[in-house]
Amino acid sequence: MKTKSTFVLVCATVFAGLTGCQEASREGAMVAQKIDSQMAPNATIHLNQVVVLDRDLQDVPGTLSKRAGKITVERQGGVRLPTGAMEVYATFRNRTDFPLQLECRTQFFGSQQEPVEGPSAWQRISLPPLGITTFKGASLAFNNIEYYYIEVREGR
Repeated sequence: MKTKSTFVLVCATVFAGLTGCQEASREGAMVAQKIDSQMAPNATIHLNQVVVLDRDLQDVPGTLSKRAGKITVERQGGVRLPTGAMEVYATFRNRTDFPLQLECRTQFFGSQQEPVEGPSAWQRISLPPLGITTFKGASLAFNNIEYYYIEVREGR
């Protein structure tokens, strides 16, 4: 009996020590850290890409077609306009048999991959059932635009 009560007392002491000795959580701004882990290979921005933000719109790798995403990105790219601005496009295919509303926005980056412009306003596009539609967006700046980033979400 004495051994059991000693064991309980030791466990309670260790538990109290572990919970009582935790470092206080910091609040406010902290130094940012780049995620560089094999467990999270996509935890960085990939420029000159279209990124689908909503999980329901995305393809789910390794699943049956009934769990496939609602859309696919058929084509994407960018061209330099005569004014020097960059125009980007993304063509989406609706894989469902009902109409979809998407919202897209762009952000442009310079030669050093630095943001040149903030994200544009969300632009709504309509996708007909089993059809395709193209989103287009252009930079406001005329110089130093080298890269783009297009975000897509389901219409809200």
